[in-house]
Amino acid sequence: MKFNFANHQEVDSLDGVPENFRVFYGEGESGGYRLRSDDPVVSAAVASISGLANSLNAARGDADKAKKSAVDLSALSEYGETPESILEAFKSRLAEQAKAGGKDAAGELQRLREEMTKANQAALAERDGIVESLRNQLFTQMVDSEAIRAISEQRGVSELLMPFVRQQVKAVQEDGQLRVYVVDDNGDRRYSGTSGNPMSIPELVSEMKGNARYGRLFESEAPRGTGMTPSQPRRAQPPKQEMSSTEKIQAGLAAQMTGRG
Repeated sequence: MKFNFANHQEVDSLDGVPENFRVFYGEGESGGYRLRSDDPVVSAAVASISGLANSLNAARGDADKAKKSAVDLSALSEYGETPESILEAFKSRLAEQAKAGGKDAAGELQRLREEMTKANQAALAERDGIVESLRNQLFTQMVDSEAIRAISEQRGVSELLMPFVRQQVKAVQEDGQLRVYVVDDNGDRRYSGTSGNPMSIPELVSEMKGNARYGRLFESEAPRGTGMTPSQPRRAQPPKQEMSSTEKIQAGLAAQMTGRG
């Protein structure tokens, strides 16, 4: 990873900062942008990325040296411990076979070549495995640091959402740098519907929140109710009509008759 955070604590523009690292910067007090190292999440992510990048570069250097220099010769230990001793032993074997008629010399030479090829391939496979392991660690750190922040801002459950986010992200090595892109089901790069740029992980998380499949893994933004059933409004009683004089007399007589009974 060519980008060095220590040399880019403050920058005038984010153009020179890899796109995946721009989320670690905020606006500076006197203009430009400043690495948000006071944020513990950013500080931990930067430390991890820097450490993994250094390890990856070191592994690549060691692998290149190993490729150009010594090869594991353990498979040829029956001939000797060093290339010189193996060569001398092989010459001696050829001389013995020549005395016996030289019938098996060509077969012995072919077998020796095959064993050396296998030993060389095993050493290269081990180197490639180390490089790939470090590459995967760096990829995971780059994705997780940005995705966890985006999920937290959208009030999602990181433990449940992270596997789905990783499935939709792919790492590509471009210009000597490892870049992370959001992809579709076919592995093709996705682009933002608003900016036209490659879709970012925060945009992906925001899209997932509005998806019926993943939306349940985010906290609802609807206001919580009290759980009480609202009381039913009382029905208005119709106003009483004033009785006429005749109706008042009849009502009085009726009350007296009731009292006597």
